[in-house]
Amino acid sequence: MKKKVNHNLLSLLVVITLLISITSLWISIDNNQITGLISGFANVTVATTTTITCQNTACNVYLGSLGTLATNDTMDNDPEGFNITNDGNVVLNITVLKGADLFTNGDTDAFQFNFTCISDVYCANSTDNADSNITTWTDITTSAKQVVDRLNFTDGWDMFEIEINVTVPSAEASGLKSATLTITASDAT
Repeated sequence: MKKKVNHNLLSLLVVITLLISITSLWISIDNNQITGLISGFANVTVATTTTITCQNTACNVYLGSLGTLATNDTMDNDPEGFNITNDGNVVLNITVLKGADLFTNGDTDAFQFNFTCISDVYCANSTDNADSNITTWTDITTSAKQVVDRLNFTDGWDMFEIEINVTVPSAEASGLKSATLTITASDAT
């Protein structure tokens, strides 16, 4: 003998089952836990900054009043040379050039510079290739000359000093003499 299935009861059970399924699915979606693990990435690009600053007042060096054939330099910090700091966020190469000759008689060998560290602590690790740094008196020319190779940007390792040495030529006329030095930083990476 066959039992009759109550269609009303069967319909009610199907509706209840569907309601429970839909409610479970809605709760899962609402909690962002449909299935598995969800992962993502956050990316950012840090912009390159090549910035140097000069710690001297207006980055000017006055070597005093000198007679002909007299010499003065900044090695004794009286006056100070150009104290340069890498304030950017990349390793830098530093170049120097002059705008014109310091003296009018054309003696270009009388105006020289060299690179030296402010102290061993600051520059001990500031360069990867210390042999390419200028460490002896060298003529300043109107062509850019690299004075520092790969100056670090990490605080405490990001400073150096450009020293200036001037000898007044014997035939130089009296008066205030000046020349503009252009110190340029470029990304070394």
